[in-house]
Amino acid sequence: MTSVKSSGTGVGSGTNVARDGNATDTIRKLQDTYSEREVEQNKKHREEMMSVNELHKDELQKIQDQHERALRDIKARSEDTITKQDMNYQKEIKDLKDMYQRRIEKLATQNKKATENGTES
Repeated sequence: MTSVKSSGTGVGSGTNVARDGNATDTIRKLQDTYSEREVEQNKKHREEMMSVNELHKDELQKIQDQHERALRDIKARSEDTITKQDMNYQKEIKDLKDMYQRRIEKLATQNKKATENGTES
């Protein structure tokens, strides 16, 4: 009978167990590294999103401020225009009232003179 000496490459040999242990450690290290990278990427992504959201919020605030200033400016110009127009209309009305009053007074004076001239004759 021939005896076969184990070369350490068969199943269950000490070399395979060591290799399997090294492979498992390597896989575990790769998984840990991947997990750490994923955590870092997620953290970086969250920070970028927060930064983008903050920039977006600032930009919206600027737009709102510009819009409010524009509305106030339009309102002020409109009020000035309305006030000037209103003053012009009030002056025109006063002028028409004065002209009407003078006309009435003139007619009254003419009627009085006509009445006086008619009664004297």
